[in-house]
Amino acid sequence: AVSPEIFLINATFILLTHGVVFSTSKKDDYPPLVSNVGWLGLLSVLITLLLLAAGAPLLTIAHLFRNNLFRRDNSTYFCQILPLLSTAGTISMCFDSSEQERFDAFESIVLIPLPTRSMLFMIPAHDSIAMYLAIEPQSLCFYVIAASKRKSEFSTEAGSKYLILGAFPSGILLFGCSMIYGSTGATHFDQLAKILTGYEITGARSSGIFLGILSIAVGSLFKITAVPL
Repeated sequence: AVSPEIFLINATFILLTHGVVFSTSKKDDYPPLVSNVGWLGLLSVLITLLLLAAGAPLLTIAHLFRNNLFRRDNSTYFCQILPLLSTAGTISMCFDSSEQERFDAFESIVLIPLPTRSMLFMIPAHDSIAMYLAIEPQSLCFYVIAASKRKSEFSTEAGSKYLILGAFPSGILLFGCSMIYGSTGATHFDQLAKILTGYEITGARSSGIFLGILSIAVGSLFKITAVPL
């Protein structure tokens, strides 16, 4: 069976290739592709949802290197359905918005499933490194979406500010992960749970772990925009 995550990645790149080829086609008179790419993107998300509901395996780095970086159970299945439904709804709303604002840029549609792909990897992540690597591509897509209106000064300003302010929580989050790893020597969540609950932590190790947890919490709050930017 095909992994939902791998299918969504491949479908997104196929959509991007389709848009680039046909939008620059002189033979087809440079056709507008927002509606076409939008329907194909919506179909890709729905197929991903069906693959997830069918219980397709998680084909990721965890299976290739046997490091158990990802873990899937019933709760992760349910949590992965929510971003897929949200993505389908967002793409559906883009049709009317593109017509009203006369915004003919198919790239904005292609950029919507990309953060969803990162969410699908982040939800079953069972290691701090896997979690961080899943979050960062999602943030990069949001920066581009914020600056997608190339002719708008406000859009360019928003994308620039989002990029600058988004770099700080990324550094804080990575600093927190490194502090916890330096204090415990572990990045896997199961190992961290055993270390933090099975032993008495004092002195410098206690300070490093506390600072690491605090940094991860602050960085995560910035990432979910709990802190107004």
